[in-house]
Order: sequence, then C-alpha cells, then structure tokens
Amino acid sequence: MVFGEVVTDRIQLNEDTLWTGQPNDPSRPTAKNYLDQIRNELFINRNTAESLYNSYMMGTHHGQAYQTVGSLYLNFAGHSSYSDYTR
Repeated sequence: MVFGEVVTDRIQLNEDTLWTGQPNDPSRPTAKNYLDQIRNELFINRNTAESLYNSYMMGTHHGQAYQTVGSLYLNFAGHSSYSDYTR
C-alpha cells in the first residue's frame, strides 16, 4: 500500500506469512474424500455442491487476521514546491 504526498511518502510493507495468533495449518486432510461427491453434485445442485465444498474442503484459518510488517517512510527534501501532482 502506498500513502503520503510528494515530500513525505509512506509505503506499507507486507509479507504473506504474517498473521495474528499462533501457527496454524489450514489444510483439510480428509478433503479428498469429498471430491467425487462434490463433482457429481455440481451437475445436480450447485448450492449443495458449494455447501459441501465449504464444509469439507475449504481451509480453516481460525479467525486469524493478516498483518503488515511495518511502514517505510521516505522524505524528499526540496520538493515542497510542485503543481499538478497525481499519484
């Protein structure tokens, strides 16, 4: 994410493995047991297929929230006089 203005800029740094809480394995080892059933259900009732997918195949994150690593601030001295600035 990029914030800021001409003279002072702020760049929010991200790293995709930084989450709140404790380490968590979101995989569903038994998901493969439902694959054929869900595939067949796609042709019969898409809502049922989606419900089965959400219940048995979607990963579990236990309510963890994604976090940012920090912010990088950049100061550009001598750029206080500008016009028609756009990002």
